[in-house]
Amino acid sequence: MDVVYERCAGIDISKADVKVCIRVPGRGKGTRRRGEVRTFPALTSGLLEMRDWLLAEGVTVVGMEATGSYWKPVFYLIFVSAARAPRRTGRPLTRSHNWQDPISHIRPSRAT
Repeated sequence: MDVVYERCAGIDISKADVKVCIRVPGRGKGTRRRGEVRTFPALTSGLLEMRDWLLAEGVTVVGMEATGSYWKPVFYLIFVSAARAPRRTGRPLTRSHNWQDPISHIRPSRAT
């Protein structure tokens, strides 16, 4: 059985910017899903603006793609915010994770 997430986003991270695509239900009952793509600068202010936008849209699942170590600032500033999640050690996602941040489902993947 396939899992369908109602509010999700995909993030493509590069050195200069972060491109984000969201898919959320349309406004109003019976309307089609809507998608939106935005580009944010890869600076702290841009990443915080991106986080606020994702939270405002109610996004709960995010897939990230990055080259090298450019994913680290996005991960630490957005998903492991000290104000929203307790400090943890080890891998960011385990089978028994129970983070308080609304955007908590990060699934590491490997290109094949």
